[in-house]
Amino acid sequence: MLKNTACLITLLLFSLSGSLPITHASRPLNQDIGFDPDKTYSIEQLREDFALLRTALEEGHAGLYFYSSKEEMDGHFASVAARLNRTMTEPEFHRHVARLIARINDGHTGVRSSAAYERHLSSRPYLFPFNLRFVHGKAYLFRNYSEDTDLKMGGEVLAIDDRPMPEILEHMFEYIPSDGRIETSKYRRLESTEYFSGLYSLLFGMTTYFEVDYAAPEDGSRSKITAKGLRSGPLNQVFRGRYPDAAKSLPPMETDYQGDTAVLTIRTFSDGPYRSAGMSYPSALSKTFKEFAEKSVKFLIVDLRENGGGADMNGKLLVSYLLDEPYM
Repeated sequence: MLKNTACLITLLLFSLSGSLPITHASRPLNQDIGFDPDKTYSIEQLREDFALLRTALEEGHAGLYFYSSKEEMDGHFASVAARLNRTMTEPEFHRHVARLIARINDGHTGVRSSAAYERHLSSRPYLFPFNLRFVHGKAYLFRNYSEDTDLKMGGEVLAIDDRPMPEILEHMFEYIPSDGRIETSKYRRLESTEYFSGLYSLLFGMTTYFEVDYAAPEDGSRSKITAKGLRSGPLNQVFRGRYPDAAKSLPPMETDYQGDTAVLTIRTFSDGPYRSAGMSYPSALSKTFKEFAEKSVKFLIVDLRENGGGADMNGKLLVSYLLDEPYM
């Protein structure tokens, strides 16, 4: 197998909530000494690794055929195997595997590069210096991490490095896993600066400068800017400095009242953030609904917009408070 530099296939829950745009700390520039991103692996190595991946998925993935039939998945496996007919670098092999994994249509199944390659990538200023938001399939500048502090946010991104944004998104969507082909999940992932930058680097090659065509929010006039990429450390410093309110840690659950209407915001179903906040999810939920009864709340809005998932039982527990009949 591809020792040390093999793509690691993992089952994981992608959490899309959280205030910080980058999830790992920056590393010293010299930490990836000795790693060669252009190193190639033999056909035999690639096929052996791919065979191991297929076996692991077929024997261990309980939902392999939930959204794609066995016949469809067999076809996807065969298609990738046929393409392993030449030597490849790790990113090349990663692209084939990532596209296959996305075909499972399981948002909890993803692929990561080797730790060595991730260190190599994070030691370079590859991060897109803007945070994006997607509305009706279009990308808009939401937060500015670039050196151009006067640039107004809200403009539509039309192209990056002369690649039209619709083409970028169409290509990216082929590599992004989501439950049952849900597109909103894919857009949500791309609103993570790290996720967008990593996928852009994987599909189009690593760059440390970005040419961005955008339409000004005031009048729609087209402009082009060139912005330097950033490493995670400097980007997080900019984020905290320019957007201190967004950088604050928010409680995993909170309530607000507007007359006889209550707004219950649940930012995660994962137990960890509740433990860190010195609370228990079941106890907090029980206390909240008792309070609703005491206040004679007539209407309830449950806000899950920033909720990236978590423990299934916590989601079911919430539903048990909302329904008074059996459910599946």
